[in-house]
Order: sequence, then structure tokens, then C-alpha cells
Amino acid sequence: MKPDERVDVSFRILDGADAGELLPAGTNADDIRQAPEWEVRERWMLGAVTLQVGNLLVEAEQMPLLDFGLSLEFALRDLALHGRSDLSFPDRSLLIRFTRDGDLVSVTHWQPTGPREWRATTTGSATYVQLAAAAARFLRAALDLCTQACPDLLLNNEIERLYRHAAVREIGEAQFIRHTQMMRRRLQ
Repeated sequence: MKPDERVDVSFRILDGADAGELLPAGTNADDIRQAPEWEVRERWMLGAVTLQVGNLLVEAEQMPLLDFGLSLEFALRDLALHGRSDLSFPDRSLLIRFTRDGDLVSVTHWQPTGPREWRATTTGSATYVQLAAAAARFLRAALDLCTQACPDLLLNNEIERLYRHAAVREIGEAQFIRHTQMMRRRLQ
């Protein structure tokens, strides 16, 4: 099996959404600053996510972008250690299985056929490096777009940590300035 040429993980903010709609209605700077990790990860910044590996195309609407990006990174780390890993969102009937053979990874989308029953629908293949790079680009782009639309997100410890971890502040002057301004504001 050869790796497919196209490997991409992308997102779009839902049609008509603006900065205010990335967060629950009525959220203010204090709410952002004090929000627990699970809330930030699972309830904020919803978008439509697309994973493409060759002919495999998986799309999910109303997906929490941070949860998807972090879960994908974890699945790929688990894959590196164990040779097989699942990216699963049962509440959205989404299951993607990664199976590694050397540096080549088979990516299979599974669809539910009944209670606790799934069937493989489409499979694509990529190198581990292609998948890891696509996952890193996804998380970096999602954090950049969301913090650009709502800089107050950087007041939250978890978002700020992820922003640094994903190296968003290092991709350009605007991102660095955004981060610096919010860190100054945090100290006030």
C-alpha cells in the first residue's frame, strides 16, 4: 500500500457565525478567564471539520474544534506507541481508526449500522508524518482564527497554554502581538 497524495484536516466556522458565536451567549471576560478545560474544549468554538486522506473524506458539523484537534493529536501519539488507535466521538456517530504498519498509516472511517454495530466505509493511507503535520496545522489554524476573532480567549489558562504549545504566536507578528497584549492585560 502506498500513501495517498492528499492529506488534509481543515475546518470552517459555521455559516453566518461571528466572533460572538464562537462562545456561549452572554460569555464575558471573567467567564472566559475562569472556564474549566472541559468546557473550553467541548462547548466552545464549534465548526465544521473535514478530514481527507486520499479518497477518504470525513465531514462533521457542529464539532468542537479544540476537542477534535486535541483528540486527533492524542490518537496519533497513541498510534505511534501501539500501532493502532481510534478517534471516536460517539455522540456524533464518528469513528476513525488508524492502523500503522511501519511509517504507513491506514485511516478507516466507520459508520454505525445499529446499536453497537459499525462497518468500515472508506479507507485512505498516509505516512505518519503527513498525518501528524496535518493535525498540527489544524490545531494551529483553529487557535489562530478563534483568538483573532475573540482575543479574550487568551485570558483562559488552557487556551493560552494550547496557543503556546501549538506555536501560533510564532507564525507571525500579528499572532505574537495578540499574545503579548493579552498577557499584559492578564497581569492588570
